[in-house]
Amino acid sequence: MAYLLGVFFTSLGLIALEIGITRVFSTMIWYHLSFLAISLAMLGFSLGGILLLVFPSIVRPERKNALPLCAFLFALSLAAGTLYIYFQPSVIAFFRQAFSLGPNRASVLYFLVMLLLFICSFVFSGLTLSTAISRQASEISRVYFANLVGSGLGCLLIIVLLSRLGAFKALLIVALLAAAASVCFMDRLRRSSPLLYGLNGALILALLLPLFLTRPDAIFARSLFTRRDVTDENRLYRKWNSFSCVDFYKPEKDSQIVYDGEEASAYYEGLWGLSRRYQGKMLDPIKVIIDSWAITSINKVEPDTLDLDIYDYLPTNLAYQIKATPKVLIMGAGGGIDVLSALHYKARHIRAVEINPTIVEAVRERFAEYAGHIYDRPDVEVIVAEGRHYINKDTDTYDLIQLSGVDTLSGAQASSYSFSESYLYTLEAFEEYLNHLEPDGIVTFLRFAFKKPREMLRLFTTAAEALRRQGVQDVGKHMIVVHSNVLIFANIMVKKSPFSPEEVAQIEKVVEDKGFRFLYNPYSEGDNEYYAFLRSGDWRQFYEAYPYRIYPVTDDDPFFFNYTKLGSVLHLPEEKLYWLYWVGQTILFYGLLLVLVLSVLFVFLPLFFYRKRNIPGRNRFLLYFLGLGLAFMFVEILLMQRFTLFLGQPIYSLALVLFSLLVFAGLGSYVTRGLAFSRPRTILTTFGLLALTLVATYLATGPLFRSMIKQDIWVRVVLSVALLAPPSFLMGFPFPLAVRLADRIAQPMVPWGWAVNGYASVVGSFLSVLLGLSLGFTKVYFIAIVIYLLSGLLFLSLCRDFSEE
Repeated sequence: MAYLLGVFFTSLGLIALEIGITRVFSTMIWYHLSFLAISLAMLGFSLGGILLLVFPSIVRPERKNALPLCAFLFALSLAAGTLYIYFQPSVIAFFRQAFSLGPNRASVLYFLVMLLLFICSFVFSGLTLSTAISRQASEISRVYFANLVGSGLGCLLIIVLLSRLGAFKALLIVALLAAAASVCFMDRLRRSSPLLYGLNGALILALLLPLFLTRPDAIFARSLFTRRDVTDENRLYRKWNSFSCVDFYKPEKDSQIVYDGEEASAYYEGLWGLSRRYQGKMLDPIKVIIDSWAITSINKVEPDTLDLDIYDYLPTNLAYQIKATPKVLIMGAGGGIDVLSALHYKARHIRAVEINPTIVEAVRERFAEYAGHIYDRPDVEVIVAEGRHYINKDTDTYDLIQLSGVDTLSGAQASSYSFSESYLYTLEAFEEYLNHLEPDGIVTFLRFAFKKPREMLRLFTTAAEALRRQGVQDVGKHMIVVHSNVLIFANIMVKKSPFSPEEVAQIEKVVEDKGFRFLYNPYSEGDNEYYAFLRSGDWRQFYEAYPYRIYPVTDDDPFFFNYTKLGSVLHLPEEKLYWLYWVGQTILFYGLLLVLVLSVLFVFLPLFFYRKRNIPGRNRFLLYFLGLGLAFMFVEILLMQRFTLFLGQPIYSLALVLFSLLVFAGLGSYVTRGLAFSRPRTILTTFGLLALTLVATYLATGPLFRSMIKQDIWVRVVLSVALLAPPSFLMGFPFPLAVRLADRIAQPMVPWGWAVNGYASVVGSFLSVLLGLSLGFTKVYFIAIVIYLLSGLLFLSLCRDFSEE
């Protein structure tokens, strides 16, 4: 029992570390880089199996201390990495002084050492689990059960710990769990290793001291490369939650930020596109930054704040010029600037939807006086929810729906597999917006307008496709696009009914008065890309000929912010700000290449060591374990995407899907103890049922989600678990069945298969996104089903050869 507890605690700590450190890295080094860093670290986990293959003496019974020692080193390296981040300012100062480095190079060195420490954590955790499985391969059903159940509970635990205690204390507790695993593995030693007991005791004490003695508001994980204007001196408050780290700070009034080579005030950064012609009183903001990247502001409300003219000079408010006292839905309310605008224009009712509870809590409580209690006014209704999920279940209609710079570029999805996917900008989302408008209602978006249009143009094409789906013939009369002439901010307005000449004339007057300019005017001719698109006649041909991806995305491939075509990934973009988007796809592409190159470690290095040894079924085993890792990851990512809109928060989807997949797969693994794994009937039934349940789950989710989306969250959670349980249960069968066979006929394939399976999971995290971009997640899901079926045929051939022998 203690042995299984050791596996349980190690697995729990491993998955908690993976999710927790993803949150930390997203705050420190930007979310695209965090994806790459975590993927490389996870390769360290797979490397543990290869080390066991190269040094098989670790598994020998006389090496009694090997297993608890590996678990101890897992805990020690994790503790070292956590404390290294806690003392970040001092370490960077030391690097600068000791090696005469500038701030950028010192930060790079700091990051590389940090990455190395956590790679060590993953290596030792992988070595621990590989050793545990190899020593008890005959009991793989129970060991794999403990592994998967521990992993499933770990993903729930870390989400709770991040919200309640913050990242620093959460990682300390994870290190304590790793130390507990080492103690459990020592149970069999009967106290024959007092040194190891002493080391574990000292480590546990060293972890408990900062856990109880550090202040709750101690700053942990400062930005290394992105937002250096946030300092310990100007930071007012920081709060971690399960999917983000939020800083509230007061920058210097003369601080500057550069957008595509053009300087602007960082102090007033949240007033996107504010006309340079405004000369009146400015708002006084407390800036809010999510994961050291996404920005909003909480503005001070004084007696004259709602009467200022500043709101007329913001391009996002153009729709108010033709909408008197509207009923407004604000998506991504943030710190409340759009709510202030709606109050200024005497909106009769304001519904503000914000995904991040920390920001809403700050406006309502910590900074309530400063913000003028705007979120507690009777005419303002604030809802904490993901915007797309909310509007899917909402039954009201509005005069104005407003989305001002709402995006997922902060990595708030909380998943290391998220690459700018957003369900707010899909074709289905636009149809929802139009369906929730009054007959003459308007939906408006503030986004970037690059010199060569892509983001604003993609909004334009998506709106056009959505209007055409609703039977509109002359879609051009329903849209207006206005550039702020400040930096690269522009606003698009989409009206359910055609804009009248009088309405456009009113907008023209404001545009001229405020120094804006039209990118598209429905009653004027132009020669830019917006007019060219509408004149093209064949929209599909226009998409194919255009140098960027500007076709509408759907819920099946919600990668709105990925504009670069695969053939252009290797070319540096001209606009510096576009690097935000280009670098994500580039990291994805080169990251996959790097991971494929590292297959040398996981496939060819073991082949070299075992070149003179005949291992029965070696190649088929390798393909089998590789297929299982890819298929499991493909299914996992598709299900997380599919359940996001139904459950209402990306973090709910992450937690519930991972928990259900892992725990029910663990139960499935436990059941395989009694299966005669080499019988063809058992194999065909297992893989056939797995494929059928995966197909049935996919087909059932669509109608069930549509009919049940308005139900209470607990009803939706129970339904989700019921849908996920059958395929997850059967997904727990293939791995232990193969390990039992390998233990009998090809023992080196046990650690090797474990390593290859883990390596395939990392490859799958890259490949699933690339395939999702080009094929859509549905096709990726069915590719996974085909891989499972092919894996079943491989296993059937292995079992037949074994039976013949």
